[in-house]
Amino acid sequence: MAELLVLGQSGQVHVTPRPGADRDHLLNTLRSLHTEVVNLRGGGDSELAQNRIGSYLEWAAKAVRRLDNQVAPGDIDLLALTRGYDRLLTAIGLPGTDITTQRVLDGLVTLELDQRAQAFEAAAKALEAQIERWPLTYDKGAPKFAGADSLGTAMSP
Repeated sequence: MAELLVLGQSGQVHVTPRPGADRDHLLNTLRSLHTEVVNLRGGGDSELAQNRIGSYLEWAAKAVRRLDNQVAPGDIDLLALTRGYDRLLTAIGLPGTDITTQRVLDGLVTLELDQRAQAFEAAAKALEAQIERWPLTYDKGAPKFAGADSLGTAMSP
C-alpha cells in the first residue's frame, strides 16, 4: 500500500498502512481518534493538570491499540507516541498542586492535545484524498489498486 505524506505542526508524518489494511476502516479509526483527542482538549478547565495528563495518556494508549494492526510501528510513534507524550509521561508524577505548576503542566498537555488533533486530522484528510485518487478495483473478489506507471498509462499490480 502506498505511503501517505502528512504535513503536521511538528514536521512531516508518514502514514504507511500495513499490507492488507482496510483503507476505509483506517480512515474511520483516524477520524474517531481525532474526535476523541479534540474532545479531550475541550474538557478539563476545572481539573488538575495531572488528571488531564492522565486522560491524554489513556487516549494515547488506546490510539496505539487501535492503530497497531493498521499502520507501521514508526507511524504510531509519529502520531501518538511523540516526544510530547514522553514529556507528559514523566510530568504526571511531578508533585505540586500550586498554581504555577498547574499552569505549566496544563500548557504542556494543551499543546500536545492540539498537536495530536492536527496530526490525526491531517492523516485522515491525506488518506481520504488517496482513497479518492486511487480507488480499488476488484479481481475475483479481491481488492487491487489501480496505478499509473511513469508514462502515465494505467496499469494494475
